[in-house]
Amino acid sequence: TKMFIRIPKLWFALEALRDETTPVAATVISASWRMYSCRLRFKKAIKQIVIVQALVRRFLAMRLRRKRLAAVKKIQAYYLGHLTRRQLNAEVLQRLQRAVRMSIRFDGVKLRRRNSILEGVARKGYDLARREND
Repeated sequence: TKMFIRIPKLWFALEALRDETTPVAATVISASWRMYSCRLRFKKAIKQIVIVQALVRRFLAMRLRRKRLAAVKKIQAYYLGHLTRRQLNAEVLQRLQRAVRMSIRFDGVKLRRRNSILEGVARKGYDLARREND
């Protein structure tokens, strides 16, 4: 809007005031815009950093899980071997001794001597699963 000012001194005073405040106002607007845009970039960067951190933590957790799972499987294998050997010692060796005494076939292998018993078991790959299926 236009103002009609009759006193020239007042007009010049207002123009001088406007000339002083215009750069200050421009600086305030520019600073506010820069602050707003920097905040947006900062928030976006924080979100991206959180995503990367989550992915790295997931990778490290999966790697630790794989290591622990391998350790668990190794312990289970040792324990299963212990159980198998214990059962072999108790049950299978008795069957082998009876087979030798009776001179019969054991899992398709004719057994005659003590050495042939162990060789026959090793040759046939005798394991606990085969015995359980019988």
